Amino acid sequence: MKLVTKEQWDRMSPKVQGYVLYIQASLPGSELKDMTNPYPEWMKAHRDFCEGEREAMLEVQDGEE
Repeated sequence: MKLVTKEQWDRMSPKVQGYVLYIQASLPGSELKDMTNPYPEWMKAHRDFCEGEREAMLEVQDGEE
């Protein structure tokens, strides 16, 4: 898997950012290691980011079964 750079991540939609962060943040060499949801809770972008994280989590769980 090719790691996404911080610069690439900054240009993604909030939902994709959440997905990619969940998948790649713990991988060795990831520039996203210490990143979190950058959007205030009252913004739709915050909810979209969380939805991307949820989708990634479900995908990972399904792959483990």
